[in-house]
Formats: sequence, C-alpha cells, structure tokens
Amino acid sequence: MEIRKANKKDFEELLKLILKCTIYHHELDKKNVGGKKLKRGSIKELKENETKILKEDLKNSSTTIFIAIKEKKIVGFITLSFPSKNANIKSKRGEINDLFILKEYRKKGIGKMLLKKALTFFRLKKVKLILLNVDSNNFSALKFYEKIGFKECMKRIGFYIE
Repeated sequence: MEIRKANKKDFEELLKLILKCTIYHHELDKKNVGGKKLKRGSIKELKENETKILKEDLKNSSTTIFIAIKEKKIVGFITLSFPSKNANIKSKRGEINDLFILKEYRKKGIGKMLLKKALTFFRLKKVKLILLNVDSNNFSALKFYEKIGFKECMKRIGFYIE
C-alpha cells in the first residue's frame, strides 16, 4: 500500500473516486431527509462541478489530497485544507474535507493509514485543532473517528429547501 500526495497525473482516476464519494454522501443525505435519487442530468452536472473543484484543489496550496494506491489503483483519498482565518480563533486549524475508500477496500486499515498521514501532515504545519463534518447517520465514520480520538466539539444542523 502506498500513500502519497495526489498530483495532476492522478486527475481522471481520482475524479472517479470523488464522484463515488459525492454520490455516497448524497445517499446519506437522502436517508436524512427522505430526498430523491440523483437523476442522470444531475450526475452530469455533478461531474462538471467536481471536475472544476478538483482542478482548483490540485492547484491550491491550501488544499492537499493524499491518495492510497494498491496494485497501481487509487483505492482511497483524504482531502485536507486550512479554513480561512477567524480573528476569534488563536490556534491554527486544519480541516478534513473528505475521507473515502472504495467499498471493496473498506475495513482493511486504509482509512486509518490515510488519517495517520493527515495527522502527520497537520502536525508538521503546526495545526492545533483538526475539524471535520460527518453525516449524523454515517455511523461507521463516526465510530472510526471516535476510535482514533476525535470528539464532538460542535453541532451543525441543516434545513433542506426543496
């Protein structure tokens, strides 16, 4: 298993995983609010949007993506960023925006390896607090992060407008 920083050569393969991640989160949202399935046109829009975001992320110095490679295939990724500075917060913060592993590679320690890489990266950047958002019904992710030592430090609630 190789964990390394993503680069432009990884774009197409990484984009496929990001789309799977986004669809996975949409399914979780659907369970939260009784939403509808993604339509074919929505998936096309989604791909266009994620393509733009990934291009920016690979150029942006405040975003870092690490990928997990097994047998020359990207099987997971973690996206890290530094939120814009808030005058009320004195310590440096980092954020985990996404952590995703292909379904057939889950429960094999790959997520933990990516997270350890992220923690090392943030320590080197002198980050004091790492934040992330987890869907309230993504129980496996909640358990995973809590097992590593993450604790709930705020609640974020949403209101879906149709």
